Amino acid sequence: MATDQGFIKFFRGKEWYAFTRAFKLYVNGEEIGKIKRGKEIIVEVSPGVHTVYASMDGFQTEEAEVTVDAGQTITFQVTGSTQSFVTLKML
Repeated sequence: MATDQGFIKFFRGKEWYAFTRAFKLYVNGEEIGKIKRGKEIIVEVSPGVHTVYASMDGFQTEEAEVTVDAGQTITFQVTGSTQSFVTLKML
């Protein structure tokens, strides 16, 4: 991985809610992939401010704005539950 870039890492644990479903992940308004139970996705981004969110079945998390420096990795945990359907938490 290039060190003049930054990285945003998404991971999803092995919770039982929606275990057969994938959550859609977005960076700067673009869908960058779908994350399944027990998986992770790492996205290379240019240094600067980026907006991220996740969605499933029309339910969307609030957008999170994050500043990523060159060589830095910002990690988000993606989860779901019957109360919130899909959540995104920066670690």
